[in-house]
Amino acid sequence: MLPEIVKYQDVAVPILTFFMGFFASRFTLSKADRLSHEAAQFALSKQMAESQNQAYTRLMQALTKFVNDKDRPPTIDDFFAISGPAQDYLFQQKMVADAILSHQIDAQSRDATFIPKLTETADKVIPTTYATLKKIADKHGLPYPAEFERANYQSIFDAVEKFGRLGPYAPPDVHPPPPDTQN
Repeated sequence: MLPEIVKYQDVAVPILTFFMGFFASRFTLSKADRLSHEAAQFALSKQMAESQNQAYTRLMQALTKFVNDKDRPPTIDDFFAISGPAQDYLFQQKMVADAILSHQIDAQSRDATFIPKLTETADKVIPTTYATLKKIADKHGLPYPAEFERANYQSIFDAVEKFGRLGPYAPPDVHPPPPDTQN
């Protein structure tokens, strides 16, 4: 059998090399492709960071205005002035978390820029927003349930738990997983 393989060596080696090269090129990126991919990830990171900062600024302005105006009772206008920017910011944070979890954001931006803000959102922004809106809703008898449900922000918590660390002030998981019944 060995003499037959040696006989076809001149044909088999180029064919085998062609197939190995063909499949290797399909599963790896060239240097130019890698650089292009990294540039696209960086551009997306920059765009998401700008959107995140704008939404955060609007929310903090609304909360600051509410907190600084202690001389009057909260109004329904305060409720809407906070709830709109809060929804926008939390939606933006979910989009960032989704991008992180689907590896659309480069690791440097993820770790240095986005995870700290997502951690702050999970630890502080969500509880503060819910508490503030609940206070205003209760004051005016608004039918606002104002109950935190982790499932509504699951991607934020997943990203923080995978790449960061939740602090002691993070809202608890309202619906813990069922106990393990299989022993």
